[in-house]
Amino acid sequence: MKKVSPFDCVLLNTLPFSEKDFLEDLTNSVKHDFCASILRKNSALNNDGAWIFYKPILSVLSRICIEAKKLGVKVITHAVLDDLKKYSEKYEVITLIAHSRLSGIMEKDILNSIELLHLLKNPKNKKQEDFSKMIEYENPELLKSLQNDSFKLKQILTHTLNTIVEKSHRLYMYPPSERLKDNNNFFHYKKFTRVNLEQAFPGLIRVFPIIEFRDNMYSIMDVISNIDDQFSGFLDLTVCNSLTFGDTIKSYRPSCIIAINQYQASIDVRMVRYKAIIKMLSYQKDTYLNALKKVHTAFLKGDSIIKWKQ
Repeated sequence: MKKVSPFDCVLLNTLPFSEKDFLEDLTNSVKHDFCASILRKNSALNNDGAWIFYKPILSVLSRICIEAKKLGVKVITHAVLDDLKKYSEKYEVITLIAHSRLSGIMEKDILNSIELLHLLKNPKNKKQEDFSKMIEYENPELLKSLQNDSFKLKQILTHTLNTIVEKSHRLYMYPPSERLKDNNNFFHYKKFTRVNLEQAFPGLIRVFPIIEFRDNMYSIMDVISNIDDQFSGFLDLTVCNSLTFGDTIKSYRPSCIIAINQYQASIDVRMVRYKAIIKMLSYQKDTYLNALKKVHTAFLKGDSIIKWKQ
């Protein structure tokens, strides 16, 4: 692993970077979900209220982008998907600031219910076998079924798979303190995300665009195909809600090192940590992983190493 300085790092921001960006994104929920997600989580807000909610977060984001640029980081404030390809060919460290959305399963997402049931009954690989076991746990009668009614079968598959996927996604939404209090044993569901379902049954589950760039929402495979296949550097996804897709990226780009979150990320807090990492690397070259670990440990301890960020 190479030692790096800020000049080896690129920061790709895909979130709205102005009030104009924000309000325009609200009018196009097909290409942009981040702003709409603020409204979903805060039902009492209107569009203006959503902007007021986001404005202080953007203030932290824009300030740290300016400071990182002064220290030598290549900062792209309006990153599109092509930028990921472009800069993964040139830089050792890529930090992606992006929104990802979680989606359940609807009937239109199951493209061939008969074939899907066949593979659940006769799995061909470990991923399919894992889903088969979980289906058996959730709905023991389904795999015993000899359904000839594809419409009814699709309804049953949709309900069962959606139950599994939603339980998996709920796990990632818990902060650590809440996870320990959970009594429903959701940890069994950790690997049964929508992304993993799509990967387990390619061509049978509709590919859903989950990651937002400035130009559009993209599927995980769109993102992976735009990471240079020779990229062996560090992909920092700790400013994203990345646990639901980070492992999939790693499976297709095994040469790189990927840092992912264990639970939902707070953008402003994560950006403050990012600033700490870059500041540390500006003093002395180190591997990005070492710098990240040091800053993470300092945050946990409340160490003075990160007080300069305040």
